[in-house]
Amino acid sequence: MSQIDLDAILAQRAEATGAEEGRIPFTFKGETFTFRDPMMLDDEDQELLEDIADSEDARLSEIAEFWMGEEEWERFRSAGGTAPMFRYIIEENSRREQEADAAGKSSARINRSQRRAAGRKR
Repeated sequence: MSQIDLDAILAQRAEATGAEEGRIPFTFKGETFTFRDPMMLDDEDQELLEDIADSEDARLSEIAEFWMGEEEWERFRSAGGTAPMFRYIIEENSRREQEADAAGKSSARINRSQRRAAGRKR
């Protein structure tokens, strides 16, 4: 079995998603916006996102701001973007990643919730 080259895998994934410097682009009303590449979140950012999402009073706008960053989120909102629109972008990105996973182009990721569920099943 050959060695797994994570650098090559990440480069191929970046090319497929258009990601640059850990951000994935999308267009809206003729402007290009970006959000954090989920694959490139560090452990602290992943835990922060999970804390925001698990909060009882979590708002979609807070989650969108996490993904886009404050300035990018405000620019998106000024163009007429909304939190539900951004949620759709995240869901579409996830769908595309799953299709790529199914085609064998990248490896599957397991999030903390999936690990917890797997631990409860044992």
